[in-house]
Amino acid sequence: RMQAQDIHLARESLMAELQAERKKSETLQNQIEDDNKAFVKNKDQLKVSECELELSKRKIKDLQYRCDLFDADLKLARMSILELQSELSESSLKLENLGCQLHSTKHELDRKKIKVLETQQAREILIFELQKEHEDLICANELLQGIKINMEMEEQKRVHDDRLQRNQITVELDTLRRRIVEEVMLREQ
Repeated sequence: RMQAQDIHLARESLMAELQAERKKSETLQNQIEDDNKAFVKNKDQLKVSECELELSKRKIKDLQYRCDLFDADLKLARMSILELQSELSESSLKLENLGCQLHSTKHELDRKKIKVLETQQAREILIFELQKEHEDLICANELLQGIKINMEMEEQKRVHDDRLQRNQITVELDTLRRRIVEEVMLREQ
């Protein structure tokens, strides 16, 4: 845009110079006509004026050519500005699309974070339940050990009582046998 503005200002300056030269040319033309009408005796001055007029016309052509060049440059600059505006619009659309993608990615990331937190909470709950079950198993194992010890003690007591009872029965049987033998011996006598 700055380049187009510079070109435009330069063109305006050339146009102003062109107008000045045209006025100067008209003035010289009028002067020549006045000189011709007045039959100026000094023909050298007339030739100088004619030369100046010719130079002015050439300068006008040169300035006109330069103005045309500036017009062409200005058109190119405007086309470049339009192309830049188009590229800017495309970039804005791409940026907007990237913003949408970023928002979508952030939403997906938040959803995954929530899922991870839920998984972690479920894992912690499961670990707590497993620890509780482990503690219950330990208590149950201790209870079973106690029951086993009581059963063994009861078994030992029963075996001991049976042994005592058998010994007592054996002693009674031996005593009964001796009496029988003694009675038999007494009868035989």
